[in-house]
Amino acid sequence: MIRRRRTAITRAGWTYLLVLVFVTTGAILREINLLMLMAGLMLGPFLIGWRMALAALRPLTVTRRAPEFVVAGEPLVVDLIATSRPARWSRMALGAWSVVVDDELRPPAGGTAGPVIRCGGLFWHVPRGESRRVSYRGRLLHRGQYTFGPLRVSTRYPLGLIRRTVIVDAARTLTVLPRLGHLTPAWDRLYRQAVHGSRGRHARQSVSEGDFHSLRDWRPGDAQRQIHWRTTARRRQPVVRRLEQPSSREMALLVDLGPAQRNAVDDATVERAISFAATVLSDACRHMGTQLVVGLAGKTHALLRGAASPGFLGQCLKQLALLEAGDGRHFEPLAQEALAAMPPDAGLVVITTRSAEAVSAGCLSSWSESTSNRRAPLLVIDAAGAELADYFTLDHLPQQSSDTASPAGRAMEKPAGGKAGSLTETAK
Repeated sequence: MIRRRRTAITRAGWTYLLVLVFVTTGAILREINLLMLMAGLMLGPFLIGWRMALAALRPLTVTRRAPEFVVAGEPLVVDLIATSRPARWSRMALGAWSVVVDDELRPPAGGTAGPVIRCGGLFWHVPRGESRRVSYRGRLLHRGQYTFGPLRVSTRYPLGLIRRTVIVDAARTLTVLPRLGHLTPAWDRLYRQAVHGSRGRHARQSVSEGDFHSLRDWRPGDAQRQIHWRTTARRRQPVVRRLEQPSSREMALLVDLGPAQRNAVDDATVERAISFAATVLSDACRHMGTQLVVGLAGKTHALLRGAASPGFLGQCLKQLALLEAGDGRHFEPLAQEALAAMPPDAGLVVITTRSAEAVSAGCLSSWSESTSNRRAPLLVIDAAGAELADYFTLDHLPQQSSDTASPAGRAMEKPAGGKAGSLTETAK
């Protein structure tokens, strides 16, 4: 929907008018017919340029095509599509030339993403009755809900004296999901030891049903029926099969973005906690049939429960993208609600911005002991601790080149030909 239209004289147009006024004044005062003729010749191109600028954007419609979700640090591609209505006499219609489309992307309010990001593209020619498409691309490095602003469609064709601008109301939102990293083997060992180790060795090895997972060396207490005889004969040492137990497919994950000792939560710690939680959920959702309980506590709280699937992972990542650090008052009731909704064999993983000792000793140990007929296995990860680097790694973010850097840390680049732009955001 078109919000408003505007016509303005450019700087070159004002200079042109100044020369025209000078010539006209000299022709009148000196009564020189040649100068009067020159003034008339100069007035003609100005009026023609004004009419052509008005007519160029009248049949033009510009729309934006952008994804609803994108992962932080991943490439973002936004298409701008310009469509011109067909003319009654198509051979005589000139179409639109040198059409500039300016777009803007507003970061989340109160976040660390910075000021408004400006970008756009250039259409050299849009014939009547046809469509043209250009794209701008880049990377958004901060999670949150961004808002696209209105599109500003303008042209100064043919002489650059008159600028015709049409503002199109094309507002929409873009959710930037948390960055995903990689879990190390140390995390797999820690999780299995903390969650499955508390259930007893007999519970892990007595169940023979399950999918084949991998092979490992024989340990005292392993059943003889689990020995893989072919590999044992080849290695000349006992090797047993590891089966993926159905009980290992249940997990409850709580994210606590509370302050540490009444101090404000560091933004870097919050981002590490959210990225780590998103990576754990992404890894858990690879196993179809896994039952997950996800609790998020910050300024707001949310509890999600469902089977592992791409759809459930998308819901969790969207909630993580919008989660902000709070005062910690939502965590205790959320944890009690999550424990009540946990499956019987699920382990509880807590990712917190507070100290792990304070969380464990303060409330979670008593909650796990008070659950009916069982003690929930508990694993608390301190996002501010140095040990998190042993369990989780993030890919290196691309840096903006110095020749395109702007004072605000962002730049819009136009490649050769000026047909499209690229949006680049630097890491902080």
